[in-house]
Amino acid sequence: MKQLRRIRNKPFWYGVLAAILLLLAAIIGYTMYVRSPLYAVKDAADAFRTHDLTRFEQRVDIPRVVDAAFEDIFAPTADAGLAARLVYALKPMLTSGMEMMLRESVAPTSLAPKIELPSLITATDTDAPSDYEVTDISSGGTTDGEATVTVTLRHRLRDVYVPLRLTLRQDSTGYWRIVRLANAAEVYRTIQPFS
Repeated sequence: MKQLRRIRNKPFWYGVLAAILLLLAAIIGYTMYVRSPLYAVKDAADAFRTHDLTRFEQRVDIPRVVDAAFEDIFAPTADAGLAARLVYALKPMLTSGMEMMLRESVAPTSLAPKIELPSLITATDTDAPSDYEVTDISSGGTTDGEATVTVTLRHRLRDVYVPLRLTLRQDSTGYWRIVRLANAAEVYRTIQPFS
């Protein structure tokens, strides 16, 4: 009789074991996704959209991004004469102002102009209207704690595509932070005519 009960209970225990393994796989998969460069970009965009400056700064190294963008945009003109030397002399003040404007755009505290960022996750009815929509987001791969994620935006009114090539670095805890807009000069030249 005891043998018969054990045989009847085996399918139950196999089911319990399968459920535990499935739950474990889901937890491991979610943990790996949350520590991926793609998630970091989506989380930064969501923090921007929801005006969560603390979370945005956890995902974006604002001083490094601004400094790298300044260098990318103005480096070709560095030897162009007096005006270029003046711009470089004013670099600390200009980058500080750019950092302040970016933080103000994330968490508005005054009447400063707002920058609208399209949702990288899903657009909702409560999202602010934006001239841009995300058409593609892809991860380029990781090497030695550095990764590239490309977010392609389309200007809705002008049908112009703007690829944002973001460089991310992994910190000591395993989370990723955006440290550079690798094609800042190209993005600036593309959006400047209709800004």
